[in-house]
Amino acid sequence: IAALNDEVQYNLTTADSARDAREEAQSEYTTASTERTERKNDFENAQAELERIEERLTEVRDEREARVNERDDLEARLEEAEADLEDAESDLQTRLDDRNERVAAFLPAVDDPDEVTDEHERAVTGRIEDLREQREDLTGTKREVTTTREHTSEDLEDARSERDDAEDELADAEVELADIVADIERAEGDLSEAEDEFERRLDELASLGSDLDIDITSENLGELRDTDLPTRLEQVNTELNDVG
Repeated sequence: IAALNDEVQYNLTTADSARDAREEAQSEYTTASTERTERKNDFENAQAELERIEERLTEVRDEREARVNERDDLEARLEEAEADLEDAESDLQTRLDDRNERVAAFLPAVDDPDEVTDEHERAVTGRIEDLREQREDLTGTKREVTTTREHTSEDLEDARSERDDAEDELADAEVELADIVADIERAEGDLSEAEDEFERRLDELASLGSDLDIDITSENLGELRDTDLPTRLEQVNTELNDVG
Protein backbone atom coordinates (compact mmCIF):
# COMPACT_ATOMS: atom_id res chain seq x y z
CA ILE A 1 0.00 0.00 0.00
CA ALA A 2 2.83 2.39 0.88
CA ALA A 3 4.50 1.71 -2.47
CA LEU A 4 1.22 2.33 -4.31
CA ASN A 5 0.66 5.50 -2.29
CA ASP A 6 4.08 6.85 -3.36
CA GLU A 7 3.44 5.93 -7.01
CA VAL A 8 0.07 7.67 -7.50
CA GLN A 9 0.65 10.42 -4.90
CA TYR A 10 -2.68 9.78 -3.18
CA ASN A 11 -3.37 8.91 0.43
CA LEU A 12 -3.76 5.15 0.27
CA THR A 13 -2.78 4.35 3.84
CA THR A 14 -6.31 3.22 4.71
CA ALA A 15 -9.07 1.46 2.85
CA ASP A 16 -11.33 4.52 3.03
CA SER A 17 -8.67 6.89 1.72
CA ALA A 18 -7.79 4.45 -1.06
CA ARG A 19 -11.46 4.17 -1.98
CA ASP A 20 -11.78 7.96 -2.00
CA ALA A 21 -8.69 8.25 -4.20
CA ARG A 22 -10.10 5.69 -6.61
CA GLU A 23 -13.45 7.50 -6.80
CA GLU A 24 -11.74 10.86 -7.31
CA ALA A 25 -9.56 9.46 -10.10
CA GLN A 26 -12.58 7.84 -11.74
CA SER A 27 -14.57 11.07 -11.46
CA GLU A 28 -11.78 13.17 -12.95
CA TYR A 29 -11.31 10.71 -15.76
CA THR A 30 -15.03 10.56 -16.50
CA THR A 31 -15.29 14.35 -16.51
CA ALA A 32 -12.27 14.70 -18.78
CA SER A 33 -13.55 11.99 -21.12
CA THR A 34 -16.96 13.65 -21.33
CA GLU A 35 -15.47 17.05 -22.06
CA ARG A 36 -13.10 15.50 -24.59
CA THR A 37 -16.07 13.92 -26.38
CA GLU A 38 -17.91 17.24 -26.37
CA ARG A 39 -14.88 19.08 -27.72
CA LYS A 40 -14.38 16.41 -30.34
CA ASN A 41 -17.99 16.79 -31.41
CA ASP A 42 -17.61 20.58 -31.50
CA PHE A 43 -14.46 20.15 -33.55
CA GLU A 44 -16.16 17.81 -36.04
CA ASN A 45 -19.20 20.09 -36.28
CA ALA A 46 -16.96 23.08 -36.93
CA GLN A 47 -15.13 21.15 -39.64
CA ALA A 48 -18.42 20.13 -41.27
CA GLU A 49 -19.69 23.71 -41.15
CA LEU A 50 -16.44 24.96 -42.64
CA GLU A 51 -16.70 22.45 -45.49
CA ARG A 52 -20.32 23.46 -46.13
CA ILE A 53 -19.42 27.14 -46.21
CA GLU A 54 -16.45 26.52 -48.50
CA GLU A 55 -18.71 24.55 -50.87
CA ARG A 56 -21.22 27.40 -50.88
CA LEU A 57 -18.38 29.85 -51.49
CA THR A 58 -17.38 27.89 -54.59
CA GLU A 59 -20.97 27.92 -55.82
CA VAL A 60 -21.30 31.68 -55.30
CA ARG A 61 -18.00 32.33 -57.05
CA ASP A 62 -19.14 30.23 -60.02
CA GLU A 63 -22.47 32.06 -60.07
CA ARG A 64 -20.71 35.41 -59.89
CA GLU A 65 -18.47 34.44 -62.81
CA ALA A 66 -21.53 33.39 -64.82
CA ARG A 67 -23.20 36.73 -64.07
CA VAL A 68 -20.09 38.61 -65.16
CA ASN A 69 -20.02 36.66 -68.43
CA GLU A 70 -23.73 37.32 -68.94
CA ARG A 71 -23.23 41.02 -68.31
CA ASP A 72 -20.37 41.14 -70.81
CA ASP A 73 -22.53 39.36 -73.39
CA LEU A 74 -25.37 41.82 -72.84
CA GLU A 75 -23.02 44.77 -73.19
CA ALA A 76 -21.77 43.33 -76.49
CA ARG A 77 -25.36 42.91 -77.69
CA LEU A 78 -26.11 46.45 -76.57
CA GLU A 79 -23.22 47.83 -78.59
CA GLU A 80 -24.33 45.79 -81.62
CA ALA A 81 -27.91 47.10 -81.31
CA GLU A 82 -26.66 50.68 -81.04
CA ALA A 83 -24.53 50.19 -84.15
CA ASP A 84 -27.53 48.76 -86.06
CA LEU A 85 -29.62 51.75 -85.04
CA GLU A 86 -26.96 54.18 -86.20
CA ASP A 87 -26.66 52.33 -89.54
CA ALA A 88 -30.44 52.46 -90.08
CA GLU A 89 -30.60 56.18 -89.33
CA SER A 90 -27.61 56.85 -91.59
CA ASP A 91 -29.19 54.85 -94.44
CA LEU A 92 -32.44 56.81 -94.16
CA GLN A 93 -30.61 60.13 -94.19
CA THR A 94 -28.58 59.05 -97.24
CA ARG A 95 -31.74 58.19 -99.16
CA LEU A 96 -33.36 61.49 -98.27
CA ASP A 97 -30.28 63.45 -99.33
CA ASP A 98 -30.15 61.54 -102.62
CA ARG A 99 -33.79 62.32 -103.34
CA ASN A 100 -33.30 66.02 -102.67
CA GLU A 101 -30.25 66.15 -104.93
CA ARG A 102 -32.13 64.46 -107.77
CA VAL A 103 -35.05 66.89 -107.54
CA ALA A 104 -32.78 69.94 -107.44
CA ALA A 105 -30.76 68.74 -110.44
CA PHE A 106 -33.88 68.22 -112.58
CA LEU A 107 -35.35 71.69 -112.19
CA PRO A 108 -35.02 73.36 -115.64
CA ALA A 109 -33.26 76.67 -115.96
CA VAL A 110 -36.23 78.52 -117.46
CA ASP A 111 -36.59 82.16 -116.53
CA ASP A 112 -39.63 83.09 -118.67
CA PRO A 113 -42.88 81.09 -118.64
CA ASP A 114 -43.23 81.73 -122.38
CA GLU A 115 -40.12 79.66 -122.94
CA VAL A 116 -41.84 76.54 -121.63
CA THR A 117 -42.67 74.14 -124.48
CA ASP A 118 -44.67 70.93 -124.78
CA GLU A 119 -41.39 69.08 -124.53
CA HIS A 120 -40.72 70.70 -121.18
CA GLU A 121 -44.20 69.74 -120.00
CA ARG A 122 -43.79 66.14 -121.15
CA ALA A 123 -40.40 65.97 -119.47
CA VAL A 124 -41.79 67.38 -116.27
CA THR A 125 -44.80 65.05 -116.38
CA GLY A 126 -42.56 62.05 -116.97
CA ARG A 127 -40.25 63.16 -114.24
CA ILE A 128 -43.15 63.58 -111.88
CA GLU A 129 -44.21 59.99 -112.55
CA ASP A 130 -40.67 58.81 -111.95
CA LEU A 131 -40.50 60.77 -108.74
CA ARG A 132 -43.83 59.35 -107.62
CA GLU A 133 -42.52 55.84 -108.17
CA GLN A 134 -39.32 56.73 -106.36
CA ARG A 135 -41.36 58.28 -103.60
CA GLU A 136 -43.33 55.08 -103.22
CA ASP A 137 -40.09 53.12 -103.13
CA LEU A 138 -38.59 55.53 -100.66
CA THR A 139 -41.75 55.47 -98.58
CA GLY A 140 -41.57 51.69 -98.43
CA THR A 141 -37.89 51.84 -97.61
CA LYS A 142 -38.58 54.46 -94.97
CA ARG A 143 -41.22 52.23 -93.41
CA GLU A 144 -38.77 49.35 -93.38
CA VAL A 145 -36.06 51.51 -91.87
CA THR A 146 -38.49 52.93 -89.33
CA THR A 147 -39.69 49.44 -88.41
CA THR A 148 -36.11 48.23 -88.15
CA ARG A 149 -35.22 51.21 -86.00
CA GLU A 150 -38.21 50.59 -83.73
CA HIS A 151 -37.29 46.93 -83.38
CA THR A 152 -33.68 47.85 -82.78
CA SER A 153 -34.73 50.40 -80.18
CA GLU A 154 -36.83 47.74 -78.46
CA ASP A 155 -33.94 45.29 -78.55
CA LEU A 156 -31.71 48.02 -77.20
CA GLU A 157 -34.05 48.69 -74.29
CA ASP A 158 -34.38 44.96 -73.60
CA ALA A 159 -30.60 44.57 -73.63
CA ARG A 160 -30.21 47.52 -71.26
CA SER A 161 -32.85 46.09 -68.94
CA GLU A 162 -31.19 42.66 -68.98
CA ARG A 163 -27.82 44.26 -68.35
CA ASP A 164 -29.22 46.19 -65.37
CA ASP A 165 -30.76 42.99 -64.00
CA ALA A 166 -27.47 41.15 -64.45
CA GLU A 167 -25.58 43.93 -62.66
CA ASP A 168 -28.08 43.82 -59.78
CA GLU A 169 -27.69 40.04 -59.52
CA LEU A 170 -23.94 40.43 -59.67
CA ALA A 171 -24.05 42.95 -56.83
CA ASP A 172 -26.21 40.56 -54.77
CA ALA A 173 -23.77 37.72 -55.47
CA GLU A 174 -20.85 39.88 -54.33
CA VAL A 175 -22.68 40.71 -51.09
CA GLU A 176 -23.41 37.02 -50.50
CA LEU A 177 -19.79 36.22 -51.27
CA ALA A 178 -18.64 38.71 -48.64
CA ASP A 179 -21.06 37.18 -46.09
CA ILE A 180 -19.76 33.68 -46.81
CA VAL A 181 -16.15 34.81 -46.44
CA ALA A 182 -17.10 36.30 -43.06
CA ASP A 183 -18.81 33.01 -42.08
CA ILE A 184 -15.66 31.10 -43.02
CA GLU A 185 -13.53 33.39 -40.87
CA ARG A 186 -15.92 32.90 -37.93
CA ALA A 187 -15.97 29.12 -38.44
CA GLU A 188 -12.17 29.04 -38.53
CA GLY A 189 -12.13 31.05 -35.30
CA ASP A 190 -14.57 28.62 -33.63
CA LEU A 191 -12.47 25.71 -34.86
CA SER A 192 -9.33 27.25 -33.42
CA GLU A 193 -11.06 27.84 -30.07
CA ALA A 194 -12.27 24.22 -30.00
CA GLU A 195 -8.74 22.99 -30.69
CA ASP A 196 -7.31 25.25 -27.95
CA GLU A 197 -9.92 24.06 -25.43
CA PHE A 198 -9.22 20.43 -26.33
CA GLU A 199 -5.50 20.97 -25.79
CA ARG A 200 -6.17 22.67 -22.45
CA ARG A 201 -8.34 19.83 -21.20
CA LEU A 202 -5.82 17.30 -22.49
CA ASP A 203 -3.08 19.08 -20.52
CA GLU A 204 -5.22 18.94 -17.37
CA LEU A 205 -5.92 15.26 -17.94
CA ALA A 206 -2.22 14.62 -18.61
CA SER A 207 -1.38 16.37 -15.33
CA LEU A 208 -3.84 14.16 -13.48
CA GLY A 209 -2.40 11.12 -15.25
CA SER A 210 1.08 12.16 -14.18
CA ASP A 211 -0.10 12.08 -10.56
CA LEU A 212 -1.27 8.53 -11.19
CA ASP A 213 1.90 7.66 -13.12
CA ILE A 214 -0.12 7.37 -16.36
CA ASP A 215 1.11 8.87 -19.62
CA ILE A 216 -1.93 10.51 -21.26
CA THR A 217 -1.82 11.82 -24.84
CA SER A 218 -4.41 12.48 -27.52
CA GLU A 219 -3.32 9.29 -29.27
CA ASN A 220 -3.77 6.90 -26.34
CA LEU A 221 -6.95 8.24 -24.71
CA GLY A 222 -9.03 5.39 -26.13
CA GLU A 223 -6.57 2.76 -24.97
CA LEU A 224 -6.41 4.31 -21.49
CA ARG A 225 -10.19 4.32 -21.23
CA ASP A 226 -10.63 0.74 -22.40
CA THR A 227 -7.51 -0.96 -20.97
CA ASP A 228 -5.04 0.91 -18.76
CA LEU A 229 -7.43 2.68 -16.41
CA PRO A 230 -9.60 -0.40 -15.71
CA THR A 231 -6.38 -2.35 -15.03
CA ARG A 232 -5.12 0.32 -12.61
CA LEU A 233 -8.48 0.44 -10.82
CA GLU A 234 -8.45 -3.33 -10.57
CA GLN A 235 -5.02 -3.15 -8.94
CA VAL A 236 -6.30 -0.59 -6.45
CA ASN A 237 -9.31 -2.77 -5.67
CA THR A 238 -7.01 -5.73 -5.15
CA GLU A 239 -4.90 -3.71 -2.71
CA LEU A 240 -8.04 -2.60 -0.91
CA ASN A 241 -9.24 -6.15 -0.63
CA ASP A 242 -5.86 -7.20 0.72
CA VAL A 243 -6.05 -4.44 3.32
CA GLY A 244 -9.62 -5.39 4.21
